[in-house]
Amino acid sequence: LSLHDALPILPKGVDFGNADDPKVATVLFGIAGIGNEHLEIIQKISIFCADVDNVIKLADAQSEEEVIRLLDGAE
Repeated sequence: LSLHDALPILPKGVDFGNADDPKVATVLFGIAGIGNEHLEIIQKISIFCADVDNVIKLADAQSEEEVIRLLDGAE
């Protein structure tokens, strides 16, 4: 099970708002898997992101490797 393909690093974020109301997301996940393997990835991300401090750590991460280290440490 690999998280590498699910973790684009977007340091400037993606603006889902408009000029009057910008809504920039800096943490995005794109997940696809064979069979049910994606469910394990979604579960790990969901548990980790339940703590807002962890979301901040993800947003501050500077590399894919750092994000993977954070998520791999999640219980």
